[in-house]
Amino acid sequence: MLHQAIAAQDHDLCLRLLEDERNVNVLDEKDGSSPLHALARKTWVDGCGEVVVRLLEKGAKVNTKDHAEHTPLHIAARDGRLQLCQLLLDNHRTTGHLILDARRKSDQMTPLHYAAREGWDAVVELLLKEGANPTMQDKTKWLPLHHAAAKGYMKCCHLLASSYTYHSIPDVPPPLFLAAQKGHYRCCKELLPDEDSLGYCDVGGNTLLHVVARKGFNVLLEFLLDSGASIDARNRSGNTPLMEAVRNNKLVCVRMLAERGASLTERNNENSTVLHLAVSSRAHKCLEYLLSCQNVECLLNVRDNRNLSALSCAAKMDDASFSMLIQAGASPTCSPGESLLHFRLVYRRPGMLQMMLAHDGIDVRFSDDKGVTPLHIAAEEGSKVACCLLLNRGARINALDNCGRSSLYVGAAAGHAEVVRFLVNRSAVLRAKDYSKKKTALHAAAAAGSRECCKILLDADSGLGNEQDEDKRYALDLAIQGDHPETVELLLENFKSLPEDLARRLHEYTQHIISTKNRMLLEKIFRSKWWQTGCGLDRAVKEPPSRNFRDIIQPFPDLACEIMTRCRKGTIYNFQLLEDATYLQNGASLEEHPVGVMVGCENLELLQHPLVEAWLRYKWSSYARWLFLSLLLLRVFLVWALIRFLLYITNWKQIERQYNLTKEEICGSLSGDGGIVEESIPSWSPPGVFTTLEVHLHLAVALFLQVLAEAICLRKIGMRHVEVFLLHLPIMVLSLVALLPTSTCDLTYGIKSVYAWECGILALLLVWLDLIHNINKLPQFVMYSAINVRFFKSYAKGLMYLGMVVFVFSFAFHLLLKEQRPFSSVPLSMVQVMVWMIGDLNYDDNFLNANLDYPLLSISLFLLLVCTVGAFFVTLLKSPSCNKKRLRYCKQTGRIYLLLKIDMCFPWFRNLCLANKYDEREKIPNLFVKVLEHFRVGGDNMPRGTNSTDRGAPPAATLRCKIEKLIEKFVVFSENMADFFQTDDNDDDSDNNEVDCGQKDEDMVVKKTLEQHTQMFENLKSRLDQMIQHLEERNALAQEPQGLRHSARKNTEDFTEPFFSM
Repeated sequence: MLHQAIAAQDHDLCLRLLEDERNVNVLDEKDGSSPLHALARKTWVDGCGEVVVRLLEKGAKVNTKDHAEHTPLHIAARDGRLQLCQLLLDNHRTTGHLILDARRKSDQMTPLHYAAREGWDAVVELLLKEGANPTMQDKTKWLPLHHAAAKGYMKCCHLLASSYTYHSIPDVPPPLFLAAQKGHYRCCKELLPDEDSLGYCDVGGNTLLHVVARKGFNVLLEFLLDSGASIDARNRSGNTPLMEAVRNNKLVCVRMLAERGASLTERNNENSTVLHLAVSSRAHKCLEYLLSCQNVECLLNVRDNRNLSALSCAAKMDDASFSMLIQAGASPTCSPGESLLHFRLVYRRPGMLQMMLAHDGIDVRFSDDKGVTPLHIAAEEGSKVACCLLLNRGARINALDNCGRSSLYVGAAAGHAEVVRFLVNRSAVLRAKDYSKKKTALHAAAAAGSRECCKILLDADSGLGNEQDEDKRYALDLAIQGDHPETVELLLENFKSLPEDLARRLHEYTQHIISTKNRMLLEKIFRSKWWQTGCGLDRAVKEPPSRNFRDIIQPFPDLACEIMTRCRKGTIYNFQLLEDATYLQNGASLEEHPVGVMVGCENLELLQHPLVEAWLRYKWSSYARWLFLSLLLLRVFLVWALIRFLLYITNWKQIERQYNLTKEEICGSLSGDGGIVEESIPSWSPPGVFTTLEVHLHLAVALFLQVLAEAICLRKIGMRHVEVFLLHLPIMVLSLVALLPTSTCDLTYGIKSVYAWECGILALLLVWLDLIHNINKLPQFVMYSAINVRFFKSYAKGLMYLGMVVFVFSFAFHLLLKEQRPFSSVPLSMVQVMVWMIGDLNYDDNFLNANLDYPLLSISLFLLLVCTVGAFFVTLLKSPSCNKKRLRYCKQTGRIYLLLKIDMCFPWFRNLCLANKYDEREKIPNLFVKVLEHFRVGGDNMPRGTNSTDRGAPPAATLRCKIEKLIEKFVVFSENMADFFQTDDNDDDSDNNEVDCGQKDEDMVVKKTLEQHTQMFENLKSRLDQMIQHLEERNALAQEPQGLRHSARKNTEDFTEPFFSM
């Protein structure tokens, strides 16, 4: 309760609680504080004194320590509670219980230490008056005076100054040192410096004078000098106070020390003088003052332990110091093996170099241990003026260093175009190669990516691009490896003919660049005149096809479009990009073909590119359409065989119902067992044996050809044909079931079991629907259509498909329901089916008849008809309303996959009609003519149009020529018939494509024109910059001293003459 009352500053409550003596020394559990501790921490207010007095009267323990080992007097002295300290000391005079010099165990500090550290001079005076010991040391052996001096409390220092003697604690910095470090001038005056304090050195050997001079405390410096401090004392680095002042650029202190007699010629442990230190610290004002002092001339050329003079150091660091030293008379010459001209800073400040070259003793041809001359350094630093000054002074322009590099090589490697242009105009050797890698300056510029340097070198010698280094690499190799697109563009355009090894590597580089997706480099390669090499179009026939074009389609479709555009020149197309046979290899897929990649990316712009359209048109017209039509004819042959088969074949159920004959009776007549003979049944006229065998044979041949075609597709295409094969498999199985005879009677009379007969009908329906599907693959008969002026043509195609559906279902129902009058013939059956289609299904009369012979198959076919017609109408209605772009994509994808599958199944025909280039003005070669020309031998191989009879050819050859001409006429007729629907008239996409392509061509022309104008303005700007630079150099040379105009200029062209023309 008492602690809470003190915290609330409720004095009345405190006095009431103190009536109980048990509360006097109660401790706080948190920090171990007694009530006196709590009062010492609180701000002193009226009434606190009365509470303290009452506590002391009740016997409060004044030496109790809290958890931090503080007594109440520690806290009162630290916080400056003078009244509380007075009350505690008054109680001490009465009782004698208070320990004035109580210490904390952690830091051994007494209340007097605390009061001196915080600057409470009144508390310090009170404690000293009551007998506190000022010579007590804390844990760091500091006296209270040390704390007061370090903090700069002048009055405390005055009160405690007499308590310190240096000899009592010689290993502790004296208070004077602590006060001087912080610049406490008044404290230092109170401390009365003695000889021991003035001579004290810290860990670095610094005296008071070193510290004060370094920090620039000039008033304190004067006081210490007046007190007798040693003016030339050295620290462990060997520096005097003057050197420390110079090193820290304290001009006032430097002047004061110099005027007081400090030695200017002293050297430190590194043998550096004050001039070295002034230069290294860039203390320009101090250096200027020192150079104005007497007896400093002997220091101008003094060298330190690094064998560097002050001027050498200035040449490395700044030109202001260099200028002052040169003007003071410092020599620019170095010891043997060295030259100030090898300091790079010199070439960044032409004025400094000009001052150095004014000395006759300077050698501009001097080379260091690496063979580097000043001209090398000037070129590497990019100083054109420095190069001019050196050459005018007699420097060798073609001097080589130990690695065989000339100044031109070094300047080109650093990418300094102005220096390279200047050296080239001064007749530097262009094809000089270094010793290690045999590289020219062009190699170095290309590796650095300096397009301007490369252009200057190539303008001077265009054959530099064909120079190779030790690794047989050209400058172009280094530019590509260094990822410098602009340099690559320049070097590619410089080649008139690309070397074979470089062409091969360029193709490999392109592959790597595509894998890293470096668009900038790809643009430069594919937009250069060597783009065909990058795409692999110039590869040998036996080499595998390049993947470069394929690999850029997905990440960079715009570049792929540009490349394909470049493959078209007027009416001539280059199909090499698209004639990629990789997809024909074992294990390959259609998606590996470039056009297959375009399909996978769903990039309609690329799929409708004029090059792709021309390629598809050429392949389709040359051979693909004939192969497809041949496969389609196989399917038609199978349909015809099935229809003819079902017309002449019946089943036992129909025979039994119509003629009331059983299988045993008919087959018995055939075996001669006394059965009924055919002539005894006038109403039954079975087909002859020859007819029955003929329809079986036709179906067997058609089925065999279909199986053969499926086997070829499976073998060539593989898993991609499995899905189609599974759709064709039911057709072949059902046809086979219907074909296979179960007995001799079956084969003789053409009578099948009901299930075999029904399988034949199902096979016919399926193969007919498959035929419709295959016809729909033809570009001329695709059902995708858009509403436009050509809609009627599309509508006619729709009627064709509808008629095909109606016919096949009418024929099936005729076979099933021929006993009913509406289905007694095929035409009547077609009318009935068409009536169903318009809504009058007549389902009850036709399919709920109790005498229906084939209920399951008939009802199933009826439902199939409804579903097929429904799907057909949905397609007709949906196709025009679909997204037009999506329709074009689907149509184009179908064409592409059809052609690629034909190529995979029949690679021989692809190779036969392969054409890398095609001219639209020429007629597309005919497949049959190609085949005939391929199989012609010897003398039969004569030019087309030549009459063999005129040359005395034998009759056999004459007949052969006539046959070939007839075939050729037949082929021409067939082509004319096929070309009737050759162009796809479903929509006006092609017109839009031509417009789009034309617009793109115009955009490309405008873009190229803008690029040319931009380049022209950049060249003009560069020329203007050169003129400005030239005028500046002329002004610099006009101010050049006469001593610089060396006779060596007679071997070089005059720099004042312009080396460019506008």
